Amino acid sequence: EGQTSLIFFNTVITPAAALLGYIAIEALKDGKATAVGAASGIVAGLVAITPACAFLTPVWALVLGLVMSDDPSLRMAAAWTAATKAVRGHLGPDGLIRLEAHTAKLLGRLDGALTDVAPIDMACRLPDENFARLHAHLRHPGVRRFLEQARTTGHLVPAESWRPIVKEMAAHVRNRVTPTQAHEPDAMLEALLRDAIFNVHKQRRHQAALALGVSAYRDALAGVSLEMAAQSSPVVADRMLTVNLYTGLGDAADRALRIATDSQSPSRRRRALTAIALSDQPLPADHVTALRALLGDAHPDQVRRGALHALGMHGADLSSLPGRLPVPLQREAEWWAAAGAAVVDRDQVSRSTVPLGIGWGP
Repeated sequence: EGQTSLIFFNTVITPAAALLGYIAIEALKDGKATAVGAASGIVAGLVAITPACAFLTPVWALVLGLVMSDDPSLRMAAAWTAATKAVRGHLGPDGLIRLEAHTAKLLGRLDGALTDVAPIDMACRLPDENFARLHAHLRHPGVRRFLEQARTTGHLVPAESWRPIVKEMAAHVRNRVTPTQAHEPDAMLEALLRDAIFNVHKQRRHQAALALGVSAYRDALAGVSLEMAAQSSPVVADRMLTVNLYTGLGDAADRALRIATDSQSPSRRRRALTAIALSDQPLPADHVTALRALLGDAHPDQVRRGALHALGMHGADLSSLPGRLPVPLQREAEWWAAAGAAVVDRDQVSRSTVPLGIGWGP
């Protein structure tokens, strides 16, 4: 009787979650939801839950439904949750199989360039049996090799690749902060740089970047990461630019803008625009002009969205925008115009010039 109730509940809640995901994205993209979108969500949810309806708890049925969402952000957030819980043993065998299949699908889309590290993280969190089965079904030899070393070492690239980059970054940063001690390595700084840029797990990168963002090296690291990102491979450059979301831009706002406007990589441009949006420094007039130009029809949607976010966060004038914005961006522009600039908390943690290996100032 208990299992029958579980089957019934899961068979209802999973397609319901997928339905909500589909119609929410339709409403954001097109301004309205449709019956076709709702039906697509229901079918996707039923397909996802059928093999596991007798084994998943209702919470995991809900997560699984969101994993099948038509929106990449919802899919990714649900997949991160499922992957983290899988490590802790909270996901049953059938749930693991569904997560394995979802990860294999994401990895199958990679062509060896590996600009998206999220599926690598999820694959590395799978239990041995699921990982071995997933690895055996991957077709691209470069993806297989990348996945093997990531799972073995816990890093996105081999040690012989990340170690010289970390040491070079640390030396540049220390030379800007404590030039008289630049020749003395700071083991804590190097460890945090390694984890913030190269750790395969997103949460470890996040925690290390947070620590760097409140350290004495914050402002110096902001400039160094932007400089070295221009000389690095796509996967490393993206991770370096992500560090700037935590450190700010320091005195390198012009360099961030050049990446946002001139880079050939949409993901690199998006990260630079997000760093500009989160910066607590006022936007100069020429930066506002350059960002407004990025709203034109010639630019990818994710770049236009990033530029609008940066302008809105800084309270720039959003009247008479260039080009015809898609409905979601037009609504976002109207929201920013009504809400005004983001409020910046000036009560920041004070930072001394004490190196990380010795301790942080009050």
